[in-house]
Amino acid sequence: MNLSVLRSHVELRMSKCLGVACGLAGIVLPIGCSAAPPKPAAVLQKMFDLYKNAHSLAITARTYQKSLSAQQKVATFTVVREIKATLPNRFYEHSTISGSLMPHNTNVVRIICSDGKLTTLYDSVQNVYMQQPAGPQVPPAFVFLRSIDPLLTSVDLKTARITKTLQYHGQNAYVIQVSLVLPPGVSAAVRAKVKPLELTVSQGSYRLMRIVDANQLNPTILGLDTEILDQQIGANIPESVFRFVPPKGARLLKPPAPAAGGVPSSPSKPNP
Repeated sequence: MNLSVLRSHVELRMSKCLGVACGLAGIVLPIGCSAAPPKPAAVLQKMFDLYKNAHSLAITARTYQKSLSAQQKVATFTVVREIKATLPNRFYEHSTISGSLMPHNTNVVRIICSDGKLTTLYDSVQNVYMQQPAGPQVPPAFVFLRSIDPLLTSVDLKTARITKTLQYHGQNAYVIQVSLVLPPGVSAAVRAKVKPLELTVSQGSYRLMRIVDANQLNPTILGLDTEILDQQIGANIPESVFRFVPPKGARLLKPPAPAAGGVPSSPSKPNP
């Protein structure tokens, strides 16, 4: 099993994991103090519980991704995500991807959203969107964690350790390293390549503030560094946010025929 398969495996089991324990430089502060140091596993558990128990979330995150181009040159991409989700199954994720390797040096927009009836996936490169019936239960925490890093739902809390404390954007925070729970079939060679996640967590509110994921889950990705820019837990989100409005000229891709040998998806007439 390679690391790409591992990420797919983790993403498939995210919904099960949610119910169980599962300017970026700051000013470093000493961990030692008169009070007993916190247990890192307990800090992470409180963080996961905070999001798991939220009936709605409104979050903006920015990810820096280093990748290798076809010419084996290092390229940097920036992904800004706007995530809104509320119970039982409404969500909206808007991702803007920029970087030197983007087609025609333009930003790429991807949207996935659900109004409770239909789930829509839109891609601006071809200006097309697909739709299917919405699932009955999509917790906001699932939407949030899947979007920023699905490996977050496969951490081994027993391995967590606080490496330092710091002031991060004016807040006292812990920097915690935590290893991943790997499926039994993962080879020793792959296990040796899997690195811990590094999470920055607020000391006061237990909110996630930053994730550094150094795992090379496929040969072209060299690492991810995600910063949570803004987050509102329990936000009042209007229903209109979750309704997809096709951009001008967007085409609806028909779903593939259910029977074997059916006609592949084909674009319908453009949206006026």
